[in-house]
Amino acid sequence: MLKIESINVQGAITIASWEYAPPYNNYNQTDPVDAVNSYLLDKHQYHLIYNFENQIIGYCCFGGDARVSGGDYSLEALDVGFGMRPDLTGHGNGNSFLSAILEHGIKKYQPQKLRLSVAAFNKRAINLYKNVGFNVTQAFQNQKKTPFIIMIKHI
Repeated sequence: MLKIESINVQGAITIASWEYAPPYNNYNQTDPVDAVNSYLLDKHQYHLIYNFENQIIGYCCFGGDARVSGGDYSLEALDVGFGMRPDLTGHGNGNSFLSAILEHGIKKYQPQKLRLSVAAFNKRAINLYKNVGFNVTQAFQNQKKTPFIIMIKHI
């Protein structure tokens, strides 16, 4: 069972240092110090995700920091963002990881809808999100002209 707790300084430093291999390297932090400071702001609602051995295996956030510039977020929904430790991605861990995050968000915030923003190239993630009930509602480009999609799930 995964444990989700509010972020702390050491955890923020840990996740800011993670490096993903291409094509996922656009998720790498270009300024780790700025990332750590941002993760620790209460308004961003970052959490750490631990496995049964008490190792950090990921993080999640809820609200505005889970949004991507350029998308239309006018529909009321709980925005969910997250990342898994790079060495754990692509090994079939996504479903249990995402389920734990969504359960935590639903319990804590009691939304009617959940919303994810995902880079359009990330087919692996998009397939996972569809499998757990998310539907594509919008496509857009961020400020760097990277294509993204928004997916919604009704609770």
